[in-house]
Parts: sequence; C-alpha cells; structure tokens
Amino acid sequence: MAMTTSTPASSRLYDIPHLENDGSNFQPWKYRIKIVLKVKKLLDIVTGDEPDPGVDSTTKDTTAHDNWVRRDKEARAQITLTISDEPLNGVLHAKTSKDVFEMLNMRYEGRRRQTTAYLIGELFHNTFSDDSDLEPQLNSMRHKAYILRTPLKCPLDDVLVAAAMIGALPPSYSILKTILMFSDDSLDVDKVIFQILNEEKSKRQEQGLTSALVARTQTYTKSKGKPGKPAEGKKSNSKKCDYCKKKGHVKDECRKLKADNAAKVNTNGNFNAKVAVVDGELNDLRLQLFMAEMLVR
Repeated sequence: MAMTTSTPASSRLYDIPHLENDGSNFQPWKYRIKIVLKVKKLLDIVTGDEPDPGVDSTTKDTTAHDNWVRRDKEARAQITLTISDEPLNGVLHAKTSKDVFEMLNMRYEGRRRQTTAYLIGELFHNTFSDDSDLEPQLNSMRHKAYILRTPLKCPLDDVLVAAAMIGALPPSYSILKTILMFSDDSLDVDKVIFQILNEEKSKRQEQGLTSALVARTQTYTKSKGKPGKPAEGKKSNSKKCDYCKKKGHVKDECRKLKADNAAKVNTNGNFNAKVAVVDGELNDLRLQLFMAEMLVR
C-alpha cells in the first residue's frame, strides 16, 4: 500500500481503494483498513478494546483523555476518507471511530441470515466458464468462503470448499474432476486450485500448438494450391484455347484436342493410342507420355 505524500494533511493517511456505494468491495476494504489501523496503532480504539480513559478525577489531568480523542479523530479520518459518498452519508453523525466502523459493518454485513443463504447458494451452485481464466473464478469462490467463515461465523469445512470448486469445473475438465474427487488424498483448497490451474495451463498450451499447426497448414495449402491445379487466386482467365474456344488454357493444353487426335489413331483395330504431349519448347526435351488402352468391342 502506497502512502500519500502530496500534502502534509494526507501524508499521515494510507491511500487505499475506496469503499464502493454498493459495498461490493467491502471485505477487501475492511481487510485493508484494519491493517492500516493496526500499523498506526489505532485498531484497539476502533474495536473498543481501548476505551476513552476519561479525565483523572483526582488530579484533573486530561492528558490521557486528550491523547485518546486525538487518536480517535485520526482513526475516524482514516476510515471516512476512504469511503464513497453514500456510505459516508450514513456515518456523518457518528461520534467516534468505533461508531463509524460499527455502522459500516451493520450496513454491509448486518443481514446475516440472508447473506449467509445467498453466499452458500453461490458457493455450491456455481459453474465456472471456459470463456475466461479460472484463477479469478476460483479466487471469488474462496472469498465467498472467507466471508461465510469470518464475519458471518458460519462453520465451513475446507473439504467442502474444495469439493465445491471441483464441482464448479466446466465439462471440459471432467477427467480432472473424477481424478480429484476419487483421489486418496484429502481434499485441500490450495492443492485443488494448484492442480486446476496446472490443467488449465496445459490446455492452453495444447490449444496454442493446435492453432499454430492449423495456421501453418492453411498457409502451406494457399501457397502450393491443390495438386494438379493452379493455386487459388492465381488461375489466369486471360488464356483462351483456339481449338475449343474455352478460357483457362491454350491449344497445346487442350484436352479435347488431344482426345480428338487420339481417336483418329487405331492400331490393328484392337488398341487406341493416346499421346499426351507435355507443352514446352522442342529444345526443352520434355517427356511425352504414351498411353494405350484396350478397347473392348
């Protein structure tokens, strides 16, 4: 946590994310603010463990009382300067930092039964999504378990939380779910999270290799084209055969011309000889392919 040092007034306060109006970040905010108050030796005043000592009735000494009041104001400033307007409006008339803290707790944790029922439902009926990373989804589930255990005082075994995480895995993790549920080792949240994230990493690597292979194959196919045909996009429509008048080839490449020429050749009435001449210049010494097929009459 960074310390604000821009002005003398703020240099004594820790800069932490504000408590939102809807209380969605109340637990992280509460954790941070308690750490800050503890570091500044003010937490006991906020929790009520260090009450106002009052004025010494014998000596009329106000030193201890004045010191407590000063520290209480500092604690109140640390709390109120890190909350948004709506929760601030609810604590404007609080007299001590303890009152401020209790009002905020009542506002965001007061309805214990409803909150407990809601979080239990979220914990055991949750389903993870393959479309986003699993780590924040796992952390969210762990946070719900923390709220149930700590502020709501709901007894929740670690094995149940681990089982809930396994049960929330998407269908693509069915093999891992079976392995974890029927493992001889006792379920542990940290171990379960570690194995799930490892499996996710392996899946991502496999998907990356598959995508790379597909991309390379597509690139190769486009560059080479289909066997026996020009590559896509490179076939020329400017050619026109002088024999069959069709586009896409020239006379020397015309299949109709070759078929017509072959039909004119007859050896002893039993064989039909077809000669396919590979186009090119005579000085190329290109190969002529001679094919003979039996005609059954």
